[in-house]
Amino acid sequence: MAADRTQRSAGWYAGAFLFWLIAAWLATVGLSSLIPQIFGPAFRSARSGSSCAEDLRDLNDELLNKVGEQLKAAQKLGARDRLTAFFSDFDRRLMQTKLSCSEREQPAFTELFRLRHGIAALVERFDREQLPHVRKLHALLDDQSAPTP
Repeated sequence: MAADRTQRSAGWYAGAFLFWLIAAWLATVGLSSLIPQIFGPAFRSARSGSSCAEDLRDLNDELLNKVGEQLKAAQKLGARDRLTAFFSDFDRRLMQTKLSCSEREQPAFTELFRLRHGIAALVERFDREQLPHVRKLHALLDDQSAPTP
C-alpha cells in the first residue's frame, strides 16, 4: 500500500513540469519588465524645475516623428516591435514628466496622453486595414522593376 502512494503517473510529472515551466516564465517576464524600471537610465527632470511645457513639446515631436518613420517602414520586418518598444519607453518618460507639470499644464499633459493612445489605435487600424495594400503595392512595383527575359 505504501508503494502505491509513492509511485506517480506520467500525467503527474507532466503537470508538475508544466507548473514549473509556467512559474519560470512568469518570473522571467516579471523581472524583464521590473529590472529596466529600477536600473534603467533616469529621464531628465523638467528643464525649469516647475514647468513641463518644453518636455511635453519634445515628447510630442518625438511621438509624431517616430510614428511617421514607422509608418514609412511598416512593410519591413520588426517595425511593429520597434514601435511597441518605443511606446513603452515613451509612456515611462511621459509619466515622469507629469511629476513636474504645474496645475495649469495638466490639460496639456492629458492631451498628449490622449494623443499617444489615439495614435497607437490608428497604427493598429493601419496595420489591419492599409498595410496589406502597402505590401501589395510594393510587390507589384517589385514585379515591374524585375528584368523581363
